[in-house]
Amino acid sequence: MGPPEDDAGPVRSPRPTIPGKQHRVAEAIRSLSRSPDGAELARRLLDPRLQAAKGYQDVVARLLSLDDPKPAALLAELRDAEHLLETGDMTKQTLAFNEKSHGTRQGDPGHYDVDSALMNADGTMDQAFQTYRPTSRDVTSIIQGASDKISEQLSNAPAAHRAISVHVDADLVSGLLARRRDLTELATQRRVSIDIVDQTGRRGRIESPK
Repeated sequence: MGPPEDDAGPVRSPRPTIPGKQHRVAEAIRSLSRSPDGAELARRLLDPRLQAAKGYQDVVARLLSLDDPKPAALLAELRDAEHLLETGDMTKQTLAFNEKSHGTRQGDPGHYDVDSALMNADGTMDQAFQTYRPTSRDVTSIIQGASDKISEQLSNAPAAHRAISVHVDADLVSGLLARRRDLTELATQRRVSIDIVDQTGRRGRIESPK
């Protein structure tokens, strides 16, 4: 696995907000700051690079959703978005959250719904990332869950490069890497890359053989 990505440090930028809901967003940020994951999430939401991304307000809106109070899952998505910022050519590309096909639903031909993407200046998609933060601690279940995510949300994304990013606790990384053969087969069959990311942001990639 590679070195951990840098945590988002203090930045001076406007507070994340939604027109007409500034007070609720501020309260949500204060509430988040009471836990380690929430505090890191709050810091990353202040990153001006993420604030400039298409779909950023939709990310902030999730803080106010009563059925989505999961800072760890949203934090994983922001870590993946920052990984795209670090690996893309941001002089020519832009970051977008929640890129999806229009007029389709899950299960429809051609449907996709990815958490973050790098878009080229001509509107084409260079990289598409689907974030997966499993609740299960069973390695077989995690791999099956990743396979389902790829099928349901990632496979049809019109990107030059597609990746699913599996975020797990550090003690599960070795169990997943012990199944490298299965993961490589999955990556090959679905024509995607599979990133294994621990809670520090340390990231390793499994790809199909060249």
